[in-house]
Amino acid sequence: MLLKATSAMPWTASPSPSVVRKRLELLGAAESGRVTSVVRYARDSSFPEHGHPLGEEIFVLGGDASGEGNGCFSDQTGDFGPGWYILNDEGFAHSPFSKEGCTIFVKLKQYSGKKTVRIDTNDEGNWKPTGPGVSICELFRDQEGGLSDEMDLVRIEPEAEMTVPPQPNGLELFVTKGGLDVDGSLVLDKGTWLKHESTTEPTRLRSSLPSAPVTVYVKKAHLTPAPEGNL
Repeated sequence: MLLKATSAMPWTASPSPSVVRKRLELLGAAESGRVTSVVRYARDSSFPEHGHPLGEEIFVLGGDASGEGNGCFSDQTGDFGPGWYILNDEGFAHSPFSKEGCTIFVKLKQYSGKKTVRIDTNDEGNWKPTGPGVSICELFRDQEGGLSDEMDLVRIEPEAEMTVPPQPNGLELFVTKGGLDVDGSLVLDKGTWLKHESTTEPTRLRSSLPSAPVTVYVKKAHLTPAPEGNL
């Protein structure tokens, strides 16, 4: 199990002087391996043009550089404020920027499909109930064959519970709002990332706050080291 609380991690430099990051996991070389990070763009910041072998996955956490406000993450495909989910296919290239600053959750080299996704999770029309007090915004499903990735944003109301079946090919959780109780024995605050390479028992998820729901990114996938290549 890997567990990282981003609130306790320092910001570190990136190739752009106006962009900093907190690496949650890195497999491979520093600027060309498979990586999961929280990234912060300062106001009027940009990143040099680069490609994405094996794809890119982004969830916009907050607007300005402090993680609050309504600033956007932007590139040639549009402007995306807090709550937007972005999945870029293998080989996608862009020069991202932010006029007001933003904070994003990013996964690189962990998607080899050809489907491009843009989902506004603020739109209640994108959510569907799956049980009492539990709703899911589906971010990606394997529609091409051969991909095992399954990504969701899950919202659990106070007193409700969601059970994730055993995941022999891996389970990742990242808390985007509120606090998460995992199996009644582990509490994850907002911005905390948890990864299991494999789970053999069901995982029970609840809000750790008695009067507030929790929203959590959930990925169920088989994760293998990615080949080298420029980001």
